[in-house]
Amino acid sequence: MSPIRIGFVGLSKRGWARTAHFPYLSKSPHYEIAAIVNSSEESSQAAIKDFGLPSSTKAYGSIAELVKDPDIDLVVVSVKAPDHYAATKPVLEAGKNVYVEWPLGYTLQEAEELAQLAKEKGVKTIVGAQGGLEPVGHTVKKLVESGTIGRITSSETMLVPSGTGRVEAATVKYLFPKESSGMLPLIYFAHWMTTFTATLGQVNSLSSLLPVQYPVVDLVDRATNQIIEKDVPKPAPDHVYVQGRLTSGAVFSLTLRGGQPINGLGCVWNIHGENGDIQVTSPICAIWCGPDGMKIRIKTTDEEEKEVPIEEDECSKLGPWAANIGRLYEEYAKGDKGSYMDFEKALKMHYLLDKVLQSSERGQVTTID
Repeated sequence: MSPIRIGFVGLSKRGWARTAHFPYLSKSPHYEIAAIVNSSEESSQAAIKDFGLPSSTKAYGSIAELVKDPDIDLVVVSVKAPDHYAATKPVLEAGKNVYVEWPLGYTLQEAEELAQLAKEKGVKTIVGAQGGLEPVGHTVKKLVESGTIGRITSSETMLVPSGTGRVEAATVKYLFPKESSGMLPLIYFAHWMTTFTATLGQVNSLSSLLPVQYPVVDLVDRATNQIIEKDVPKPAPDHVYVQGRLTSGAVFSLTLRGGQPINGLGCVWNIHGENGDIQVTSPICAIWCGPDGMKIRIKTTDEEEKEVPIEEDECSKLGPWAANIGRLYEEYAKGDKGSYMDFEKALKMHYLLDKVLQSSERGQVTTID
């Protein structure tokens, strides 16, 4: 079977695509990077050279040029969230299959429009919300379904993204406007819920608080760790508190806050059953990225606490950040048998996020349709 030919928007020496996408794509027999689109044709040519791609790889200076290429099977859009809509719409209008990083849109309205356009065009879509394929979640789900800890009664999670709070990276300033929903709700909450719901099931109802505890922040250059701008207004939420009930009847709570983690744990996820408990810990909160150092522990009423091995597969060899993206590509390559987030599923996550925002604004419990 011929490889899927990718037109890549946003592959450069610095950025997420280099860290998360290229390790898999450079080795997979299922895909071929056939074209690059960056800010100019010159920068696209530079990327081809930097990544050691074949001389046959095409360099384009715009997405409009790329989508005219009949030899492109899938366009991958890996740019900043505010640019997702502008980069994705012409791809859909051209009838091309497309992969877009999460979030689908910078706003709910953008996500709705892109999802509707994809449906009208009948194209295949994929969204880079890789948490549903994280082996930690799969391992925990098997433990839950085995009945080892009995019926699930509740779950609580504490997530603390390091480098957030009073001091923020200058590179995420674009998520400061309130209309973006903010980095913690739009990025961290949504990614976490992808893992959480894939493991324990869907949300039935919830209530939330999204306070702003750091209305002004200092911006730091992560390369030098030096503050480059002080007292920058930041109206977007920096804390996310959500509690609710799952369709299974279990209750849950999530605390997502800016600041520094305690004891070096960016994620502590507890799952309680009638006959025992499961705990997942990670040095960083983004377990959907597959970081090193994650652990699963289980304690039942009949046995001592023990650590449970985390599942591994061929993509595990890619290491943190890249492994789950590799699994997304693997699922897409399966065609109709693949399991991954498409635009329709992504829109449902956008609606869930909107319910969280509404609950916080109105001070009410909201039901998920």
